[in-house]
Amino acid sequence: FFFFFFFKCCDDCSEVKPCTNATDPHCPSDGRYQYNTDVAFNSDGLLLGKYHKTHLFYEAQFDTPLHTEFVTVDSGFGVKFGMFTCFDMLFQDPAVILAEHGVHDFVYPTAWVYYEPPFLMSTEIQQGWSRATRSNLLAANLDDPSVSMTGSGIFESGLA
Repeated sequence: FFFFFFFKCCDDCSEVKPCTNATDPHCPSDGRYQYNTDVAFNSDGLLLGKYHKTHLFYEAQFDTPLHTEFVTVDSGFGVKFGMFTCFDMLFQDPAVILAEHGVHDFVYPTAWVYYEPPFLMSTEIQQGWSRATRSNLLAANLDDPSVSMTGSGIFESGLA
């Protein structure tokens, strides 16, 4: 039996990587990178993959990775999953590029907030992306209707 555990990091659960200007000319002034990070574990707690969000959306507390990461994890049941986060879905990299390179199954944690219904509603965007890339998408959104944050789903080539 194989179990995936996906963890969407927020303000209080990001990955922090120390750095110095002596060894890294891009090091932030506070001497650390702080990334919005997703991780996947197997049922034994082994880390299978880690992804740092590329396209930040009003997340000034986080740093953008210097290079886009293209992360896949192999399940114990023969499926390779691509990983990306939230606002990354609206960009070519990494989401579409992974699909163009043969990844057909994706896990997608998000904290999608919609501001002007019916535009940019999470499930419509997720379903459209799944259909456009002919991919299976497991989307997990935070659920807090009080701040317009809803919409998870499992989409098979765009079908809910």
